[in-house]
Amino acid sequence: MTRDSYSSNYKDMPYPITELYYQVIEQQEIQLDAIINSMSDGLFILDKNSNYSFLNQGGKDFFYQPETIAKNGDCFNDTHYFDVQGKELSVEDMVWSRVLKGEIVKQCTIRAVRPDKTTYFSISGNPVYDSKGNISSAVICCRDVTEQIESDLLIFRIEKELLESKEKTLKNKMEKEMARLDKLSIVGTVAAGIGHEVRNAMTTVRGFLQLISSKEECSKYNDYFALMIDELDRANSIITEFLSLAKDRVVEFKVQSLKEIVETIFPLIQADGVVSDKYIHMDLEEVSEIPLDKKEIHQLILNLVLNGSQAMSPGGTIKIRTFMDKDEIVLSVEDDGKGIEPEVLGKMGTPFFTTKESGTGLGLAVCYSIVARHNARIDIETGSAGTTFFIRFKQVNSL
Repeated sequence: MTRDSYSSNYKDMPYPITELYYQVIEQQEIQLDAIINSMSDGLFILDKNSNYSFLNQGGKDFFYQPETIAKNGDCFNDTHYFDVQGKELSVEDMVWSRVLKGEIVKQCTIRAVRPDKTTYFSISGNPVYDSKGNISSAVICCRDVTEQIESDLLIFRIEKELLESKEKTLKNKMEKEMARLDKLSIVGTVAAGIGHEVRNAMTTVRGFLQLISSKEECSKYNDYFALMIDELDRANSIITEFLSLAKDRVVEFKVQSLKEIVETIFPLIQADGVVSDKYIHMDLEEVSEIPLDKKEIHQLILNLVLNGSQAMSPGGTIKIRTFMDKDEIVLSVEDDGKGIEPEVLGKMGTPFFTTKESGTGLGLAVCYSIVARHNARIDIETGSAGTTFFIRFKQVNSL
């Protein structure tokens, strides 16, 4: 603004405009111009015909061809603008066109695609009204938010990849679990079909062996008879384990305390510990009562304790706990053995898989079947200091 324009504007003022006053105004104008142009945010003003009447340096950076824009307001020659949904924006869709129609726009994010780069902007705008209440211009402020958006997009991609990875891992885990349960079901079905018939024949053979061994003239063969009876009993126990794998095995659920079931079987576990030179320690907290089959839980505990005992050297300790973990009732059996190798861990509970020379590979398979019938799950934590089996039961009113 020139001094002549000031004189023209203020010639009718009752007080004279001094030279100093001109200097102050000019200095303030220079300072204001420097401040506005030093802003990192873009600021521009358009008249009601969408022509630019003011454009600071930040506003020029918003567009690709500031010189062309300053002349004719054309910002679409080499730059394409898109909204957050990916729709390309026309001149009518741009923020300033909306503001000139009376809309107040706050923090509208758009993507500017140029031949050399892509930039994201957050734009706000307000209409300016004249004394008659008509829109005379639009004041637009824009901020470069590329760094923030790209950071958010990077985090989104990482989270998406992690989620997909977790889903894939969970899917693989579920597929393995289904395959293992199918094996358990097949073994259990076969066992249920032939187990009773085989047992009947074995019972007959065992009875005759006992009868013959009682005869005096056969006494010299008693050692052989005892050996055959022991082997029949061992075969019978294996058949019992087979039958425990049956998916449709009849179970008798009764609402009771897991803690009390552990307490009732503890003397038997302790006696076995004395024989094998292992220490058995209990840490039983009160837990909610849930529907349980007492006989099956006994079998579950015995198998887990036996498995842990066989993994330890003489003098080792097994710790049995019951506790609440949020809404879950937890039974844990912990040993201080050498831990489980990763390649073995993935096969735990598979029928006939065993790392023991004399094992049948059915002990843990039976545990998994019992846990499945109780709608529970098994978690395993293992390391060089030992292994812990966590049996997690859901707190429900009924199964």
